Amino acid sequence: MRIRGFSTTLIVHGRAWSQEMAEAKGAEDPIYCNLRGMSDPMGWLKLWFTLKKLRPDVIVGVNQTPLIVAVVLRLLGATRARVISVFHTTYLLEKEMRRFFLFKWTLRLADSIVFVSATQKRVWQERGLSARRMEVIPNGVDLAGFQPDPAARARVRAEVGFRNDELVLALVAAFRPEKNHEQLLHAARSLLDRGQPVRLLFVGDGPTRPAIEALAATLGLRSIVTFTGSQSDVRPWIAASDIGVLCSHAETFPLSALEFIAMGVPMIMPAIGGTSEIVADGVNGLLFEPGSNESLTRAVLTLADPERRARFAEAATHSATRFSVESMADAYRHLLERLMNRSDSALSASEASQAL
Repeated sequence: MRIRGFSTTLIVHGRAWSQEMAEAKGAEDPIYCNLRGMSDPMGWLKLWFTLKKLRPDVIVGVNQTPLIVAVVLRLLGATRARVISVFHTTYLLEKEMRRFFLFKWTLRLADSIVFVSATQKRVWQERGLSARRMEVIPNGVDLAGFQPDPAARARVRAEVGFRNDELVLALVAAFRPEKNHEQLLHAARSLLDRGQPVRLLFVGDGPTRPAIEALAATLGLRSIVTFTGSQSDVRPWIAASDIGVLCSHAETFPLSALEFIAMGVPMIMPAIGGTSEIVADGVNGLLFEPGSNESLTRAVLTLADPERRARFAEAATHSATRFSVESMADAYRHLLERLMNRSDSALSASEASQAL
């Protein structure tokens, strides 16, 4: 957004921190509040003075807590900024359900909500969620940075020990219960039992990793599974794979799927959330019945044929052009300009300040 004339400041409410966040373009010098949640009175005070100092024209709150805080502080006079909620969720966790009534109430006082998929918007409208303005802006991927990379593919496969003729299935996701890594292990066991050799590549880390490692050993799969841990750059690992897989119980519009198809790797995903907006079933990937190991196994067998997989890979790269980060940023710029009642020619740098 900065290269589009906006002055941006990233405000991090909680104590989460990552190297990727620190290195993100446009997020230099973020303000870390280190809050313990909405029950932290010192946190509210710190945010009050932060907004008073920044005097933003627009506040973009990602998911529930930042939106709630921004709206309440505006009611209390800390800011007169427009407030936008960017909502990435379709299925709420238990802790999110506890504050959903407050999110629903404050959303009605916000200026806009942005959903990341059309399916997500429809689902939440059916659940009674409403706002003054409801937009859909899909996630975007850096197409210049995520491209087919034969050199990285050859290098990583040689380093890990994957033969050129081995079928490598990659799952890039944090190890959390909803990501359902175990389903890919069960599918791999089924594939081996049917005579289809595979190698698995798990990229990421998290609390369920020890249980997944134990299950791999129990199923006799430890020798075919590679755990890379958390990676600041997933591109070499995507390049090394033949098929990208997600087995999640819940997905809205997975960025990792966009990264795979941009690099020419077809995706296999459950038919949930907005996955059908990324994968055209039978064209650039396959959708399987959620929770069905047999359906997932059949999908992998379908793409095990190299010639068919090459056609899917070509279609995947082409389909990713719909989801460029530039298109996403332009859509946000247009939304901000409409909310601020400014045309391109009238938008000055000082008027375009934005707190995230």
